[in-house]
Amino acid sequence: VDRDGDMSHQVATRWYRPPELLFGARRYDESADLWGIGAVFGELFTLNPVFPGMSDIDQLFRVAQVRGTPTVETWPSVDKLPDFDKIGFPDMKPLPLSLILPRASAAALDLAEALLAMDPCRRVTAEHALHHRYFAEAPLPSDPSELSPESTAEAGMSSTKPRPVVPARTPAFEGASSRKLRAQGPEALKLFDSGSQEEEEGPF
Repeated sequence: VDRDGDMSHQVATRWYRPPELLFGARRYDESADLWGIGAVFGELFTLNPVFPGMSDIDQLFRVAQVRGTPTVETWPSVDKLPDFDKIGFPDMKPLPLSLILPRASAAALDLAEALLAMDPCRRVTAEHALHHRYFAEAPLPSDPSELSPESTAEAGMSSTKPRPVVPARTPAFEGASSRKLRAQGPEALKLFDSGSQEEEEGPF
């Protein structure tokens, strides 16, 4: 696709798709990939997807739960995205990533914050990310020749069904405006009802 023209927003596996694409952005750059890297980076600490959405709307809801509901104050151009006015969520404040990634060091949390910035203009670039202090702290990266399936198994990696790591915060949608999710019953919200059973599906 010509980089000067519109591009598809249906790219990348949903769990790793950045919020601007979930809002229907047709113009984007490498910053979209950096969000995906941030999601994978967080998964290395939890061994589970950080944002395991069941649908595009649910994906946005899970992202907003952790990173906060996007506004023009926190993301100046968000209201220009094609689908921003079609979807609305309650006002949710950002959660400290230390609650989501409790095993991460301070440097790792700082890198995750930079990679998972909601506003793509404020997201760290790949070049700056490579020079982040996280990559200089112990333990240093291992040479690929030192890795083996046996060492992976010893580290406790498993192929068990992924579990959401996002804390449930059930919103109150009574009295929601027309800009809020229609019918007050999207599948996104059903996942967070107290006592509901989780039925994780694949990200496709």
